Amino acid sequence: MTFNNYPDIEELPDGEQADITILGLPYDGGIRHDNIGQRQAPPAIRDAGYWPHDQMFDQTGATPPPKVYDAGDIAFNGDATIDHDLIVDAVSELMLRSRLVICLGGDNSVSEGIVRAHEVDSVSLPHVVLFDAHSDMYQEERWDHGTWLGSLLEVGATARSEE
Repeated sequence: MTFNNYPDIEELPDGEQADITILGLPYDGGIRHDNIGQRQAPPAIRDAGYWPHDQMFDQTGATPPPKVYDAGDIAFNGDATIDHDLIVDAVSELMLRSRLVICLGGDNSVSEGIVRAHEVDSVSLPHVVLFDAHSDMYQEERWDHGTWLGSLLEVGATARSEE
């Protein structure tokens, strides 16, 4: 099932660019306690997110309606370092084929990989809007849901936005 029954990204004609691409991140490996389940979010969001195409963009006034595609879910393997690299690779590859990549699901630790994908694409700077009960800036060696923003700031990944 794709989000809102939009076509799979593989159906995007060669040489064309999508306006929006949806990517599922079924990952909760960065959670340190028993509050897991974020890996179930992408299919749940896709299932709940159906809205008839002709009504969705008629209400926004978008003319013509944007070309929206779904890239499916990343298949994670359980190793945090490898999984992090899978996120970076998938998002940076989709950024070459789409003006906007929207990621569904995943615990907060996936955010680091999404932001780092923008380092691969030097044309595009990330814009991060964080709505959370805590800052995710813990300074620990472990890569998890509470350290992703602190890790990015530590290595200067967001410094480019000030240039």
